[in-house]
Amino acid sequence: MSDRGRLTANLAAVGVLVAVAVAVLGWQRPWAEKRDAPVAADIPSNPRALLTQTFRDLTEADTRAEFAAAAGHSEDAKSFADAVWSARSRLGVTDVRLVYEQGGDAVDRADGTTSAQVKVTWVPSADSVFAGSRPAASDVRIRLRPRPNGFDVISAGGSGRDRLPLWLAGPVQIHQDDTTATISVGSLRACAGVPARARAAMRAVRELHAESSSRLIVVCPDRTATTAALLGRPAGAVAQIAAISTALDGPQGSPAIVLNPALYRDMDARARQVIMSHEATHILTGAIGTKVDLWVAEGYADFVALRNDREPLAVSAGQILAQVRSSGAPKKLPAEADFAEASHGLGAAYESAWMAFRMLADQFGEPAVTSFYRDVVAGVPVAEASARQFGWTIAELTSAWRAYLTKSASTVS
Repeated sequence: MSDRGRLTANLAAVGVLVAVAVAVLGWQRPWAEKRDAPVAADIPSNPRALLTQTFRDLTEADTRAEFAAAAGHSEDAKSFADAVWSARSRLGVTDVRLVYEQGGDAVDRADGTTSAQVKVTWVPSADSVFAGSRPAASDVRIRLRPRPNGFDVISAGGSGRDRLPLWLAGPVQIHQDDTTATISVGSLRACAGVPARARAAMRAVRELHAESSSRLIVVCPDRTATTAALLGRPAGAVAQIAAISTALDGPQGSPAIVLNPALYRDMDARARQVIMSHEATHILTGAIGTKVDLWVAEGYADFVALRNDREPLAVSAGQILAQVRSSGAPKKLPAEADFAEASHGLGAAYESAWMAFRMLADQFGEPAVTSFYRDVVAGVPVAEASARQFGWTIAELTSAWRAYLTKSASTVS
């Protein structure tokens, strides 16, 4: 083949390669911003001043549109602003203030975002689902995406020490009646089946506490991470907890049950109801925020929850009875450390406390047991309450409990 022929062939090959390259570039469009991988901007040169102004603008926004504009330009910022504004409205949150404290001056994630610590304060309105709660405050970590001359506010999370306000945790939906309110966080289906169980829990408590008129609030996050943030704890600290009763949004907040979806959803119907009635007992009998011996608080809550349960002891007290068969009855009533969330024998501790109340009810009747519990919640020392209601010292109560466990373990297979 001649040199001219080789040149012609080479030129033709080059032309094909160029055409292929152009086609690939047109398909991939590397110059276009991809929605699933936003192009990160550098942190602006004056981040503190810009963040101070951003949170001032969010505080001063009087309408949804103004709040969205203050949050930023991106779709993430608009979604965040819309969810927060809707949650504020539905939960009756007023007088919101966001004050920049620190951070936001360096990228701290691979996606190019940064975070700032913000002091958030708010007041529940008179018609809020949390009516009666006092003004609240919390330090919150706000996730931000830098852009030229500013930031987009894209999410909020717990600070690691303070609780994440419910209205900053994600989209919310509320289902309420005269006695209960259930609040879904994130997914509209997060509270599926919960309203009926909350009403059943109210009935269980009122069978022994007819005077209880409190409303039961249940919060249903769609992620365990959200549960942990609402409680102001690391995610690992709630790993063994299906639900917890707490003062929502801090010590002065409204008592509420917060579910852990990772555990609660996997339970059968009976277990879900037991958990709900147990936690409702804490709330509706005024135990939240009081200093009550944990064996009394947890044992009585299970006493209410299991009062009409038809399962055998092998199911409801299987762990403690197996422990008694292998190692004998515990020497002492459960201590506070036995109820620690990371405790290896957590289930057995709860069951043993319940068995103490079951034994007391068998010996003295439900009214005496309920009066004993009310005394302790009101601040009467356990030893004094026991002597008043049962005529027993703590040593005598403990001895009777140990004998009851031993007998139960020997008759239950």
